[in-house]
Amino acid sequence: MRKTARLPRTASAPRTRAAAKAAKIVAGAAAVVLAFPATAAQAQDSAPAAQDTGLVFMNKATHHKYQTLRAENQERGMAPTDAAEQALTTVQARTADVVNNAAGPRTVSMNPWFTLATPKDREGLPWPVRDGIRGEGTNFKKGFGYLKYSEKHNFRSVSIIQVAIERGDKIPPGNFGGPTFSGFVVGYSRSGQYVNENTVIGTNAQPFSHSLQQNSPDGLPVGVITAWCKGKTLCPSAMNEFGL
Repeated sequence: MRKTARLPRTASAPRTRAAAKAAKIVAGAAAVVLAFPATAAQAQDSAPAAQDTGLVFMNKATHHKYQTLRAENQERGMAPTDAAEQALTTVQARTADVVNNAAGPRTVSMNPWFTLATPKDREGLPWPVRDGIRGEGTNFKKGFGYLKYSEKHNFRSVSIIQVAIERGDKIPPGNFGGPTFSGFVVGYSRSGQYVNENTVIGTNAQPFSHSLQQNSPDGLPVGVITAWCKGKTLCPSAMNEFGL
């Protein structure tokens, strides 16, 4: 049995026992730690970190188990933070992969077909994550890709999209012409903010882009059209602290 992958330590403060617990991950192959590199400014910050530097991705079934355990812990009188950490520890993964967002902030590409990543789903099908185009007006009409959903929904993490496609729940094709992938991002941000978001990724399975009125130059599907946090117009910025 592989040991659970450990998140990189920041230089800002020694890890506490509670923080060590939060670094552990959720059960099964559906769980992935999303880690982020420490910046020079953070390394110089002497203030102790409120929580560990990582978030957890889990599918719907695992998230239900986590929510149940967290509620039971609170009913037993545990503080909300401790209840969440204990639940994460209880459903820790048997194996885990560390995904590092090391590319830094996005630089807008002049090519909407530029590919940021090409994750494959459980069936081995590729779903490119492209720069795309912003679209028109406040509703981002005819937009697609990173330049659309990063502004429209404040969804800026390519790594979350990657693991949602690779490990999340796959829903049959819908409004976007391709399957939808979903999963939950749970844990504590670098600033100590608690995150528990249902993320949804919409795709186009065809190589033809209605926005650009042309086929993809690589022959692959258009891929990710949009991404959002269910029930919200904007995803919390804390979810993107480690992301692109």
